[in-house]
Amino acid sequence: MTLLVRRNSMRKLRIIVLVMLLFILSSCGGAENIQELTYVVAIGVDYDEEAKQYLIYTMALDFSGVAKQEGQKQSQSVPIWIGKAKGHTVSEAISGLQKSTQPKLYLKHVKTFLFSEKVLQTKLSDVLGDIGRLDFFRQSDYLFGTDSSIEDIFSTRALFDFPPNYSILLKPLGEETENYLKHIPYREFISRFYEPVGASYIPAIGVKKSWEKNRSKYPGLTIKGAYFYEDQGFTGYKSIRSIKGIRWSEKEEMENTYTLGDKEKPHTVVKITTSDLKVKVRKNKDKPVFDLFIKGEADILESLQKVSESKIQEDLEKTIKEEIDGTFKEGLAIKTDVLRIGTKWFRNNKNEYLAFRERHQLEPFYLDENSIRNIRVKVKLHSTYNYKLKTRTNIWDMKSIYMRD
Repeated sequence: MTLLVRRNSMRKLRIIVLVMLLFILSSCGGAENIQELTYVVAIGVDYDEEAKQYLIYTMALDFSGVAKQEGQKQSQSVPIWIGKAKGHTVSEAISGLQKSTQPKLYLKHVKTFLFSEKVLQTKLSDVLGDIGRLDFFRQSDYLFGTDSSIEDIFSTRALFDFPPNYSILLKPLGEETENYLKHIPYREFISRFYEPVGASYIPAIGVKKSWEKNRSKYPGLTIKGAYFYEDQGFTGYKSIRSIKGIRWSEKEEMENTYTLGDKEKPHTVVKITTSDLKVKVRKNKDKPVFDLFIKGEADILESLQKVSESKIQEDLEKTIKEEIDGTFKEGLAIKTDVLRIGTKWFRNNKNEYLAFRERHQLEPFYLDENSIRNIRVKVKLHSTYNYKLKTRTNIWDMKSIYMRD
């Protein structure tokens, strides 16, 4: 009898506990409606020298803009909201904006930090420290710079009135996108920034009107150059056209088109689909010297004139060599190792590097016009099916797609 009473008591106790758990789990007390939050996706940072304060801009979207499915068109344009606040630190300015904002700011969707030129030139180290301590910050957040108005950049939409999270400000470029510079996440920039050898850079973003909407110019965002740093110091800005060879040093797949021959009379259009750059350090009396070996593969897209395969390969390799050499010299002009060829020397010969720094305390830059001894380029050509179709009218006369030497 006593055992039966105990069992009944235990059953009642279990039922009571289950009922309490159901109330706790089903309770909505303290929960926030996700559709009633202000979603911040990008933060801009400027600096006011007179007031000695940071000026913070936040780009915010409503829930429909953030939760949009990939490739799905909005029935109407998603509004862009830009908040502003000042503070002696980045975190103070963000905190001030948070206090004056309703609905509440939600900051865990931030993907990008955009810096003004003033910050990039004089305050970057301080700002990097500030944002690294923010509780919502992620190492994968992207960094950009601009000489334009931060408000103008934040107000620019993607094509077809897609919200800005489908523009290059927030969405990284794919391998199939032709561009010389890639998106730089915070973790990658920091790993380079604190090395004493080799350039680190932050891509520069701007507005370009390459499209029209109903016969009116439609603005879009583009990467137009980069802000460079060497040994934690700002060295200068270079336009994207002057540093085309930097893409060969990124150790990643790329896709870029070259038009070969004279500008007035080109003969072939090719597309580079893969790339590889290897650096060999040669011993020298004082400064190191380097040999560069470049390999790549290219598809022939179009033949505009009858030229031999060897001529196409020769012109392509010459163009790539000039591109890399030109980029190297652009770096010398701002005393920056844009191609990062010195990193192998620094990592594998640290004692030699330290001895060099000891001898050249006043001028520790390790490159000059004679630092690159050789640039060797080897590109493997492929003829695509499209190319064969375009040459079918004269393929019988040539007896081959190419006229071989």
